[in-house]
Amino acid sequence: MDKLRSIIPKDKNKRRTLFLTGGLCLVVLIFAVIGSVWLKYFIISHNIDAKQPIYDENRIYYSALSAKEQALYDEIHESAAAVERSTALLPYIYGEDEFNAVMNAVKAENPEFFFIRYENCKLTETGSKSLVNIAYCTLPDEIAAMRAALDERVSAVLSELDLEIGLSAGEFDREVWLHDYILKNTDGVTSDITQADIPLYATAYGALILGHADSNGYSSAFSLLLGNCGIYSSLVYGSADSGGVMEHHVWNLVRVDGSYYHTDITWDDANIDYAPDIMFHGYFNLSYAMISRDHVADDAAPLPPCDTENTFYNVNGLYIKDKTSLTQTADLCISAAAESGRSYFELYPSYTRDNTELYNDIIARVKAFNEVNGGILRNEIRIYNASASSNAVTVEIFRKD
Repeated sequence: MDKLRSIIPKDKNKRRTLFLTGGLCLVVLIFAVIGSVWLKYFIISHNIDAKQPIYDENRIYYSALSAKEQALYDEIHESAAAVERSTALLPYIYGEDEFNAVMNAVKAENPEFFFIRYENCKLTETGSKSLVNIAYCTLPDEIAAMRAALDERVSAVLSELDLEIGLSAGEFDREVWLHDYILKNTDGVTSDITQADIPLYATAYGALILGHADSNGYSSAFSLLLGNCGIYSSLVYGSADSGGVMEHHVWNLVRVDGSYYHTDITWDDANIDYAPDIMFHGYFNLSYAMISRDHVADDAAPLPPCDTENTFYNVNGLYIKDKTSLTQTADLCISAAAESGRSYFELYPSYTRDNTELYNDIIARVKAFNEVNGGILRNEIRIYNASASSNAVTVEIFRKD
């Protein structure tokens, strides 16, 4: 004890100096640790910021992200596929804009993740690291059963496609078939829907299993089926003109035979109760200029150039430039519809948007058809505008029997 006292300064100033020196050393040590951590974070952040992002032509949204954002996308994708409640910790800090860009990309390109509740997912920071807590629609066991049901439905749809036109059919033909399949088997969201299912109507599961969907659900189902058929598609978020009011809307970006187009399958669904078999293709494979007549994509959408059109009407010889070509094409369409038992045909009369004029032109062709075919059709037609911003129409015909 005496030796211990001998090394403790008796002078108060000396003790104070020793205390201050020790405190200063402690502060320096703390700042050194903080500086070391900050320097490590700076080096890691600098390295990821300098890294070139991966380009994948089958993931347009993913390719538009930075390398840092792609790292978060990959973690979310891996965790969601395994239905894990959170991602692994990543050694980066993400801003709100970065997080939103990543979540938007995951949602736009992964319709199979119908069970994620994107609006409830949260970004959490732990020191200089981040993770994402992923919200799901229900428990893992129920999600597994729902995924199995959706996978089974997709397989059944592709089997049906194979029987009717063959999986080796051209991309355009497969796209049309899948487009028409969804329109025949999916309805919009109505007032008598089950409230608990409302979130699912914005997903591929809602469209393909529940049979009801909003624009998000229609587009997700189309994207899911196209992807399983070897055709690239992603969602496009934006707004559309609904009776003079711009409302939130979702449609598809598709790549067919090497070119990109816009398709709005929701607006192609006629939903005509008294004519359920009527089919529209007014918003099928449009250029950006064409879709932009009544659709506006969000600024953040990484859209590739869509400068050409590959519309249903162009490919099928239904684009009418004048009355002479209308006569020729309408005669062929009326004959083909009557022979197959179909109750409608489609046209794109570029020379007029006057349905009265068009009615008179087409009804004359129906009468001409009846004169040489025993009057099997009624001299009556209905004309439906297949697009609010173009000349596309669907013409309904009626058999006498």
